[in-house]
Amino acid sequence: MGKDVITLTILVCLLLVINTTFIIIIQSSRAENTINSGASVQGKVIGGLIQGIIGQDPTSIFSRDVLKKSTFTKKTSSTNAASASSTAKSKPNSTPAPAPNVVSLKRVDNIHVKATVNGKETLLVVDSPNVFGGNAISDDKLLSMIQNFIEKTYEKTNWETLSYNKFDVFIDSNFYLNNTPRIDDFFNKFEPRFDLLENLTHWSPENRLKIYVQPDLPCVWGGANPTEGVVYLFFQSNFSYGTESDLCKRPYYLGGVVSYGNSGELGDYWIYMEGTLHEVTHTINPIPILSRSWLTEGWSEYYGYNVLTEYKNATSTYTDINQETADKYIREIADGGYNWPSYIANNYKDYYNKEIQSSAGYDITAWMFTMMKENKSMNWDNFYNIINNNLETLDKSGSLGDYYTDTHVIDLFGKASGMNFSQVQSIFRYDGPSGPGWGVRNWTDLNWYADLTPTLSFSRPNPYSGQSTGLIAIVSNNGGTDSKDVSVRFYNDSRMINEQFVNVSAHSQVTVNSNFTGQEGSYVMRVVVDEPNLKIESDKTNNQDIKTLVFSPAPKCGDANNDSKVNVGDAVYLINYVFKSGAAPACSPATLCGDANGDSKVNVGDAVYLINYVFKKGPAPCSSPQGYVTNTDNIKTESDLQNYLNEAMAFSNTA
Repeated sequence: MGKDVITLTILVCLLLVINTTFIIIIQSSRAENTINSGASVQGKVIGGLIQGIIGQDPTSIFSRDVLKKSTFTKKTSSTNAASASSTAKSKPNSTPAPAPNVVSLKRVDNIHVKATVNGKETLLVVDSPNVFGGNAISDDKLLSMIQNFIEKTYEKTNWETLSYNKFDVFIDSNFYLNNTPRIDDFFNKFEPRFDLLENLTHWSPENRLKIYVQPDLPCVWGGANPTEGVVYLFFQSNFSYGTESDLCKRPYYLGGVVSYGNSGELGDYWIYMEGTLHEVTHTINPIPILSRSWLTEGWSEYYGYNVLTEYKNATSTYTDINQETADKYIREIADGGYNWPSYIANNYKDYYNKEIQSSAGYDITAWMFTMMKENKSMNWDNFYNIINNNLETLDKSGSLGDYYTDTHVIDLFGKASGMNFSQVQSIFRYDGPSGPGWGVRNWTDLNWYADLTPTLSFSRPNPYSGQSTGLIAIVSNNGGTDSKDVSVRFYNDSRMINEQFVNVSAHSQVTVNSNFTGQEGSYVMRVVVDEPNLKIESDKTNNQDIKTLVFSPAPKCGDANNDSKVNVGDAVYLINYVFKSGAAPACSPATLCGDANGDSKVNVGDAVYLINYVFKKGPAPCSSPQGYVTNTDNIKTESDLQNYLNEAMAFSNTA
């Protein structure tokens, strides 16, 4: 027979007496009703959404002054091998627990509750049970449960510590004493599943994960403090093998048949692991997603079940649960009315008549994620690669507002499925009570995305063969979001010359430089921004600039007037340049054709050198050792040089 299970969803944001703000998400861990074959869900959620508000402004649980940064770290490597478990136990200690707090709650109206913590008041939003259309639990009982939770969390002092490779577990000492073998076994099994969760999501808690465990309600429920990487779990008091409540057994589904005796490693009590994974997933979600209840709860539900469909140990041929079971629970057996058929039947609103973006979402959103993967070919690896390469865009969406985050995340689902925004929007949007869209009613535009555009120029617009020229790319970001680690590639036709990575702030530009040396001829030069297509932009059609670069034949050394000959005319050209402010040698730089004696200067010595070459059988231009010194001691004026030229010409005629 199905049993009603009380599901309590509490979102608490409290300012503690030590002036440290903690974000705490507390909810039941999917204590679904035990289902007989063909039976429908009989329990209704008797719980509330609790939003702790700093001060007296009950507008949002997630203060954007508090949530300043993403609370996850992108993984740099991925392994499926479980780390070696270590369950070294310390003596009971009080280190993990904060100072005791005195908590009292008082109902203000159907929505608000005034909480007093050590004499400091804060306003909570706590929906009265009648808001949920049921009276199976009194409001006094609801408030008492909330108060006990807060006091237990912050006042408990005796903990037994289990240390693992990536997390620590702090367990109520008495609870641990009475259930030691089962608790050890549970967290030894949790460790490889936590590794798998990280590998599947590509995310990890920013801080070392801490898990607090205390006895409380049947099965498992709990919460998370994402900013600190802390999870609070509440297991049933009788947790030892053979003493668990049948309420915590979950059937599996195979070919539509409900069965017990699950062959997976966790047996029929896999709900404990699902609930634990659900809470842990909250600690790895980035803040903008965490702040959107329908997204973060959907994420946690999806992975709470689907990690179990992926994991099996080295000796087992079975996963913890099969995919049919996970899909069945997510789609239809969700607690609290958060199931897909009811959502559709209620004009795409949850059991409490909330549109999805105002809803806690839970299994409704998890089923959307499931359909994106199974029916729309969404690749989760693609999704995480995109989001991890665009954290600045996700953070920007959070600063702009909730619906910006919603729209952005949906756009990411589309990109991870090979769809453009219009295509994925048509899947998620609300199309009326008959569908076919999935009920998302509020949208924003995407013109706040970054928009990267390169402009290519050359330091030498008319280079000579063999001469190096600078490639200059001005990368502009005409959009409203910073773009970090942007690839900038320079190409000669299809051959990549150089790649660099730059950060480009919104409405700004950066200059990127490279070099290229070519021979005589024409070259197609390109600069391409974000060619790997990793960055999110409003316009991807303007990410390259193409220009032609022509290398002219290199001028001859000593050919100062650049007429392709070296003769007396070049000497005269240099005489005019040096003494009459005439035109500089007709090349760039001037030394390329005007520095006949190779001393890296263009002066009277070069004119004398050319005169000697032309009329006195001197060495050819640039053929002497570098820095060849021409004797110009007797040549101080133009007249002196002219006399020298005349003498040279006379010498040539008599030679």
